Amino acid sequence: STVAGRGIDFTANGETASVSGAVPSSTMTVMSDGSGVIRGTGVYTGAEGNWAGLGIRTVSVASRQEEGLVSALNNPWAGDMQFIMGAYGLNIRTTEADTKLTDMRDYFRANNYADFHWTGYQLERIYWLYSSQSTIYPGRMSTAAETAVLEMLWEWASAECEIGMADPAYINYLWESENHHIMAWVTYWGAAQIFASHPVYSTYNYDDGSTPAEMAAEFDAYFKAWFRDRSSKNLLVEVASPIYAKYSLNALFNLVDFATDLELKAASSSYLDIYFAEWALEQIDGVRGGSRHRCYPGQYSNTHPGGGAEHAWYLFGVGGGPNTHPGVLSALTTFWRPSPATVGLALDTVGRGSYSYTSRPLGLRDLSFQEHPNVYGKGSGYILDPDAGSLLRTTWCTPDFVMGMSQMEALRSS
Repeated sequence: STVAGRGIDFTANGETASVSGAVPSSTMTVMSDGSGVIRGTGVYTGAEGNWAGLGIRTVSVASRQEEGLVSALNNPWAGDMQFIMGAYGLNIRTTEADTKLTDMRDYFRANNYADFHWTGYQLERIYWLYSSQSTIYPGRMSTAAETAVLEMLWEWASAECEIGMADPAYINYLWESENHHIMAWVTYWGAAQIFASHPVYSTYNYDDGSTPAEMAAEFDAYFKAWFRDRSSKNLLVEVASPIYAKYSLNALFNLVDFATDLELKAASSSYLDIYFAEWALEQIDGVRGGSRHRCYPGQYSNTHPGGGAEHAWYLFGVGGGPNTHPGVLSALTTFWRPSPATVGLALDTVGRGSYSYTSRPLGLRDLSFQEHPNVYGKGSGYILDPDAGSLLRTTWCTPDFVMGMSQMEALRSS
């Protein structure tokens, strides 16, 4: 795949990639034959000799996603969702995936939909990609499996979701913790979008009397306000968290991939690009340096590559290889791609040079509010200080190391 140790850049179907090598020596345009193998049509002439019809395997995002789907299918890590994603994504063993979805419905019914928000947004991704209503890969799911997904989403959302929960005035009110809130609210958003466009479910009403169309419009407004706010206030409370950040990211990919509101789609895309630009600034070979919020002592502080790393491998090809943790599965099927500027930041460690990076992330509680609105009464939660408080995060970056810290002013104990 190299010519005397020198690299070759190539472009295939609009994506640029490189064969391993120290310095790119030749640029050529090639086409994929659909098999995952790139066939070159040019001829390299140089001191090392000649070649023609070079055969190399693509190193694009799509090829890494396929590698992840194969891994998810063959090595399920924790439950059935990996298998289902792998089977439908590769379009093999789909009958088994169908059965797992109908069994999943029976499980959640028997357990009163406890902790459904961990799973709901992933079911929505499966529905959008593979159901009979899909515009992408329609019909990979059986009718029974599709019915099971719709029933799960309706039985949970119609009872749990109230339209006041999508009021943009409440974007700083969090249910449970940040990643739980994002997973749940993205699932509420996605369910409303699916029901609003469905020929049958669009005629139903939620328990609070709202129609799916009303609920879908309100959640669109909520997330447009949320993305505008968080894009200017350092993205996530759980900054670089090696455990929790991946769950938030995993859910947010649904909005950029499947939102029909163009303003929302653009806002979610910009947010993700900013997120991974910040990640790129603070990492070397996929390992993120600097401080981490909501990070526990031990391996999560010392050896884990940091929040965002698992998704980043699929997007940039740096880091430890395919990860099929349930909190990463959206990366295996997303159509979103980072901007060229963000790709450059991620891959050009030397070119970035040495610099410091400072930010003031959200994270302090707003003590002027003592309780949530009534619609937030389904469990514990907290309200963020909308002015970002006094958290100061500083990171010093060089091509050789990244280190940093978080600081805050002394606060009263209560």
